[in-house]
Amino acid sequence: MWSYTVQTYDPGRKATSHPEMNESFHSMKRPSAWELRRDCFVAHVQNQGTYNLEKLEEGPVFGYIVDKSNRTVTVSVYPGPPVKARLCYKQRFMCDDLESPAITLINTSWAVTATLHFSFALPCLCVEVFYLQSDALRQQVMIFQDYILPSGHDFMHSSTFKVSHHSEDEMSLTIYSKCSLNPSVSLCWREDRSVGILCQEFAHSTLAGSDDSVYRVTGIDKHPQMCFKVSFAGSDRIECPHNIEPVWNVEVTTEYLLFHLYIDTSILASFNAVLCSRQLSNDSCEPVVPVHTITKSLTSENKTLHMVLNAPVQGLCVQIWRSDVPFAGNRTICPDCTKGRLGLIASLLMIGVIMILIGFLFSYAWIQSYLSATNWTDIPLLLVYSADSEEYVSLICTLASLLREQFCCQVRLDCWDHAGLAQLGPLPWLYRQQQVIKNQHGRILLVWSQGSQTLYENWKKSSRYLEWPVAGLDTGVIFQAALACIHSDLQKGAGTEYSLLYFSRLYNKYSLPEVFKQIPQYNLSEQLGELLMDIQGRAFSKNSCLKITAGILTYRVAHSDIGQKLKERTELCSALLDGKKVKETKGVPECNQSDRPLISSSKKEIMDKMTVI
Repeated sequence: MWSYTVQTYDPGRKATSHPEMNESFHSMKRPSAWELRRDCFVAHVQNQGTYNLEKLEEGPVFGYIVDKSNRTVTVSVYPGPPVKARLCYKQRFMCDDLESPAITLINTSWAVTATLHFSFALPCLCVEVFYLQSDALRQQVMIFQDYILPSGHDFMHSSTFKVSHHSEDEMSLTIYSKCSLNPSVSLCWREDRSVGILCQEFAHSTLAGSDDSVYRVTGIDKHPQMCFKVSFAGSDRIECPHNIEPVWNVEVTTEYLLFHLYIDTSILASFNAVLCSRQLSNDSCEPVVPVHTITKSLTSENKTLHMVLNAPVQGLCVQIWRSDVPFAGNRTICPDCTKGRLGLIASLLMIGVIMILIGFLFSYAWIQSYLSATNWTDIPLLLVYSADSEEYVSLICTLASLLREQFCCQVRLDCWDHAGLAQLGPLPWLYRQQQVIKNQHGRILLVWSQGSQTLYENWKKSSRYLEWPVAGLDTGVIFQAALACIHSDLQKGAGTEYSLLYFSRLYNKYSLPEVFKQIPQYNLSEQLGELLMDIQGRAFSKNSCLKITAGILTYRVAHSDIGQKLKERTELCSALLDGKKVKETKGVPECNQSDRPLISSSKKEIMDKMTVI
């Protein structure tokens, strides 16, 4: 029931009314006058009454508010009969429902507003309001008609696109959209089917659509990478064909600086090919040599065309395309020349590894053969030392046994030749050994220690400096006599047969007298292998394996039984030198029983044996 104030402009049945509305409807378009026609009613001036409107020939008056962010439309109507409101897409002759129909009943007895939701903001989106009568007039308003849409995103996502191929050089794009719009459609070539890869648009390829939104094009190179580019309101969409096979394929092989192109085609076509240099800055390929052309004609019997391109440098790519159609994409192929190079490198590396292994095996065999006792030359050696203590003499005997048993050397040691000493005396015995060493190109090994340093200093201070010491006056007579010989030879520039040995734990080489620094020096704790190689150097020529062999020798000696024994006796002498109390050890400091040494703790017995003559 509506309340009216009726004003009559003439005695007829026409009257104007002004509804009492809420101020919230101020945005709605209101009619200037409503016309009521009643066959049995005559309105008088200033007459008031209540009337029931049973039939309306005009549609309802309404207003609406659009919330773009929430994608809603709020519809407002005048109080009165109930109405229906819905959203739809306006076509030529009808208005289609949304994907999720948006329709509601507004019962003005309870509310005069209703909210409808939509998914896509399209230019043809309408709000439609009508009474419930079957023949009621439906009022429609296109809510975005006066708006400029910010992008074509909604158009792209609300439409369906279908690409079809009709022949070898013809295809079409059909757009099924909610609105009759006119997007821009052109051809493009996508280098990669990956999402997000740009599609290179062909020049002058914009297509005109038919009334049913079909865009057709001829003269194309049929290929999955030949695509349509759809543009609308600043938004683009790429549509490419699916499940189609290209009408031709190409395979590129490399042979040094030659590219072989094998084109397999099922149609009559012409092809252009060119070498190009890949530009990483703009992802293009710049041609570097002239374009080559090949054609398959009716008379061609072979299905495969062969083309050879000369590549002046490495790292080039190949571009090939059809030249007999206006729209053809360039297929850029960069042969993986690294495969061949990698194979060559792998082969060379394998050969290198094999050669290294062979060299290692030969070296190992040579070292093993070199280290075997049968290949060691029987070189005479004379050990000269100072008898610092019984333990030290035992250490010297162990060193002599190692040189004799492990490396087949003819070791000459005073405590091993008591018969010779007794027969000749210490000085003649020493002189005779020196002569044998020089005649047989042997070596004289001077083992230096703190006792040797003391004897040398005493010898230099004596009146017999540079002369032979008198026999029987001192237990170090042989050592002093050897010092005199070595000192004399070194001053004359001779003495190539001399080597100086020391144990690092028993002597500091930096205290060595200056005159003895001219001869080779060896730390027996670390350089025993180098000493042995130097001794054998007179029989074996120097080569690159000697240093490795010396290291192996040192390692083998250090881990052998006699090497461990040598180490133990060195530690014993070092402890005694430092003044530490050493536990008694069985067999120490006596030498090996087979050596039969002449060691005694009595100075008198030593004097008697050395001065027997």
